[in-house]
Amino acid sequence: KGKFLSGGNNPIYMLAFANICGNLIQVTIYAFYFGPICMMQDFLFPGGKNNFFPGFLTYLTHGQWNQDLFIHDATFFNRLIMIVYPKAKFLFSRKATIGIIIFVYVFGYLTSWFSDYYLSCFKFYLYYGSYSYTFLDTEYNVANIFVDTPVNFIASGIAVANYIIIYIYVRISNRKMSHVIDKSIQQIRKNQEIKYVFQFALCTCFCIAMWVSFRIFSVLGIPPSPLYLILTTFRVLHSSMNSIVFLVFNKDVRKQFRRHILRQDVKESISTKNISTLSRSRTLMRIIL
Repeated sequence: KGKFLSGGNNPIYMLAFANICGNLIQVTIYAFYFGPICMMQDFLFPGGKNNFFPGFLTYLTHGQWNQDLFIHDATFFNRLIMIVYPKAKFLFSRKATIGIIIFVYVFGYLTSWFSDYYLSCFKFYLYYGSYSYTFLDTEYNVANIFVDTPVNFIASGIAVANYIIIYIYVRISNRKMSHVIDKSIQQIRKNQEIKYVFQFALCTCFCIAMWVSFRIFSVLGIPPSPLYLILTTFRVLHSSMNSIVFLVFNKDVRKQFRRHILRQDVKESISTKNISTLSRSRTLMRIIL
């Protein structure tokens, strides 16, 4: 009680925290493995890519990528429930949310294991020659075609579909309420909608750009080269944007983080003049991300 992951908005805080923890896995691998091999231009393990560790560290990165996709879907579905179908909010009780997070992590790494180790085909590596992910073989890639690409496409599609439903619902609700609120509040709500779009773009667009570019490079048969650095740039931006959106742009998460983690006193910034009006529309003004 009274901690960072407690309270009325508990599900979104927990999902945000799980998302950031996953990104920390990615950052750690990049900082202590991928960065050094790029600087040294070597796998740093005897036997190169045939050594256990290069493949395993790539597997951890791949699993985190899948987990990241699934946690995004869970986050958007949470927003869909809380805003559009609030009667079903029991689906994101504290225990249910913990279960969802555990499932997402396990399923993300299980999917990666099935793709990287179970299927008898080659896999991609974190490769110093391309400064990114790269396929180092030329065999028929069953995992890429029948597992990885569908997972990326379906997960991204679910996130986009959830957001579209939420955005349409908020737009329609705002128009219905435009007759009972003054122009200043209408402008606040309009600005809020713009912020929703901006947050969604930051969280999702780099993700889609990364996996689509990777598949395009593979289809075109582009050999490993520094051109693949584009993929790493998209990946780093995507991981960074998740943390930025949750800890910088999302006022609720930032306030709770400062209050319970940094132990800072946080005062409400809403003027008393607009409290009653904002209270009536609070459900529609909740942060989507």
